[in-house]
Amino acid sequence: MTTEYLAFIASDGQIGAIQIYGSDAPEEGATVNDLTVRYVSDTLINDNNILGLDHFINRFVWKDSAWFDRGVTASDYYMWVDNAWAVNTAGVIAEVRGLRNSHLAMSDWTQMVDAPLTDAKKAEWVTYRQTLRDAMANLPSDLDDPDDVVWPDTP
Repeated sequence: MTTEYLAFIASDGQIGAIQIYGSDAPEEGATVNDLTVRYVSDTLINDNNILGLDHFINRFVWKDSAWFDRGVTASDYYMWVDNAWAVNTAGVIAEVRGLRNSHLAMSDWTQMVDAPLTDAKKAEWVTYRQTLRDAMANLPSDLDDPDDVVWPDTP
């Protein structure tokens, strides 16, 4: 049995939503809420080893009147721009900054006057925290995944 899906396509070819359809499905090419309806067969999904509808949405776009396989992204921080994958640099930087701020917050206690640390250990924590603060200025220019950031070891 063949399963057919409806894909709702934005003007840039991106899939806005996808669903299984029944006998009352709109015609291919129809416009629904400013999205164009395109059919997707389970043959297309099975022949491309698609693991689920989300995988199909992330991998395919409608281009030149046909489905175009744009491949798999290197990380979750890529977006489809001008017919190519591009790093969402702002997203990567924001995530790294959040992680850095979390590391700093988790070590705030070390700088309290009554922290149960020797002066030498407190100095190590000062160095650690400064390294965290400097991390944003020292990120590699080709960073495309926050998981690739090498954080300093805690003292």
